Amino acid sequence: MQRLVHNSKESDEEILEAVKKKCYGTDKPQEYQGEYQGEENPYLDRPITNEEVYAAIRAITRNTAAGADKIRNSLIRNLSVEAVMQLTDYLNTLWTEGTLPRDWKHAEVVMIPSQARKLEINNLRPISLTSCLGKLFESHHKNTTIPGR
Repeated sequence: MQRLVHNSKESDEEILEAVKKKCYGTDKPQEYQGEYQGEENPYLDRPITNEEVYAAIRAITRNTAAGADKIRNSLIRNLSVEAVMQLTDYLNTLWTEGTLPRDWKHAEVVMIPSQARKLEINNLRPISLTSCLGKLFESHHKNTTIPGR
């Protein structure tokens, strides 16, 4: 990125605006949908089990970059039995309260240059580094709510 900025003929503001447009686009964010208004579903409302957390841990990708919380999947994969039980309790608390930790909602956007292309803003692609624990929680819910997963 430093080389791109140094070699550019555009102003710093123009470069930042181009990167912002490349990362975030120009679309407005969707409006908040509000609280769920449908019928209760006891299957979806049941507590998360240790077995489900173990299954989610086994399914996570090994080589994933950590998010802002700096917790890597390699650490999650090596949790003790007691730690997985504590994690399950924590996930159940989050699920029951309907809350998520701030770090799980945060993404660190990093620009990656496309390989074998000239170093220009148009040849950069954004990746979002998000919390591995947040991805584990999301994976669990996706696997338990979508049939056939």
